[in-house]
Amino acid sequence: MSKKLLVVEDIGFLNAKIKQIGESHGYDVHCAKTLENTNALIAQHKFDVAITDYRLPDAPQGEAVDAATKSKIPTIVITSKIDDSLRAKILNKKVVDYFQKDSILTFDYIDRMLTRLDKNPNYSVLVVDDSKMARMSISSLLKRHKYKVLEAANGYEALSLLKVHQDIKLVITDHEMPEMDGIELVRQIRATHSKDDIAIIGISSNGNSAMSAKFIKYGSNDFLVKPFCEEEFYCRLTHNIEFLEQIWHIKKSANTDFLTQLYNRRYMTESIEKDSSYRQKPMNLAILDIDHFKRINDGFGHDVGDLALIHLAKIMTSNFPDDAPARFGGEEFCIASLTMTRDEFVNKLDALRIEIQNSPMIHNDKEISFTVSIGCVNSTKSLSEMLIDADMLLYKAKKTGRNVTISDQ
Repeated sequence: MSKKLLVVEDIGFLNAKIKQIGESHGYDVHCAKTLENTNALIAQHKFDVAITDYRLPDAPQGEAVDAATKSKIPTIVITSKIDDSLRAKILNKKVVDYFQKDSILTFDYIDRMLTRLDKNPNYSVLVVDDSKMARMSISSLLKRHKYKVLEAANGYEALSLLKVHQDIKLVITDHEMPEMDGIELVRQIRATHSKDDIAIIGISSNGNSAMSAKFIKYGSNDFLVKPFCEEEFYCRLTHNIEFLEQIWHIKKSANTDFLTQLYNRRYMTESIEKDSSYRQKPMNLAILDIDHFKRINDGFGHDVGDLALIHLAKIMTSNFPDDAPARFGGEEFCIASLTMTRDEFVNKLDALRIEIQNSPMIHNDKEISFTVSIGCVNSTKSLSEMLIDADMLLYKAKKTGRNVTISDQ
């Protein structure tokens, strides 16, 4: 079922532009220019998001916004003019956010907001407060922006939930709690989770600079004073989530091969050498490359050669989803496993080799087939030694006719 976006705007070119942005995000967009049209569409469809003008010719007091929010549609409001009085009225309607539509940033804002609402359901936020009413209040704000929400009444409950729910990316914790206060909770979270993994926002009704400093000193990313402004809460929430996303993007760029999206040699090497079982028990390691890869580049062009590398990477990932294959460079790839026996690993490699042979890539309606040769070892030697041994076996595989797996057994 496709996502549905309701756009309510009586100015034609704005309506069309917002529709275009919504469609670029994969929404099935339905447009209205009057309150009557809006109510009719809401009655016919279940919308995931609404973007609506505050004032329409037949709805000058935000009635279209009310129609959307009463139907529990996350609603973004755009308006030609804004002052403190109107801002308060809009926020009182429990909308996702608002924006002034005559700004040059209007369309950029709408694009970013739809991106945010698309991503937010992937994140869990843990709300920690001994007051049930306070937890419910913050949880409702988070759910309005489509976050998944977990709640804990104290620090010990929060730590238990963090162990179980690996998708928690942000913790919002009060300070004044029995058994374990917010600052101690932050300290204990930071003992196991860095700021790159989980963001923490401290909150307290004791809103002084000393309290803020204590939270941040022990590892909190941010601090809010209760009671806080909803608008400020959302700004800080989004800022912290986007900070995490930027860090994840930087790490991904540093750790993965741009073309194939497999891990690169540096990341694979670091991951293996950090593993507690490295050199404590035998590890399987294989090096493989495409046979006669130069013929693909020379015969079809380097763009097709790149497509062949991507095609191979996808097959490797589907066959070894838990073992993180890596691209070492050129047409050479590596797979390591600490979980399989030698025989299991060799058999799986051979099945991979046969699947590659029987799975030609399609380019311009033409099938392009290729094969791989594989050298694999099972040992407790150092990684550098195993790579040398596997590379020698790969060389042997090339010399004995290619399209073969040779192991050290």
